[in-house]
Amino acid sequence: MTRIELYTKNNCPGCAMTKKQLTALGIQYAETNVETDTGALEKVKDLGFNTVPVVLDRETGDIWSGFRPDKIKNLVK
Repeated sequence: MTRIELYTKNNCPGCAMTKKQLTALGIQYAETNVETDTGALEKVKDLGFNTVPVVLDRETGDIWSGFRPDKIKNLVK
């Protein structure tokens, strides 16, 4: 099971930058597009977020929204 969940949508600059930085740092993630998965959209809303990207670290429970290079860097183990 992948430890990082990433919720995105189409044509989202913050989503693209988040994916690019995760990949550059060698961090594997499971991506779910909220535009094609209505269950994922509801999950994001239930977590209290109205914008994407939303990043969830299943290992630590850390979760945030938006492009956060500082937080992404902290995911490196």
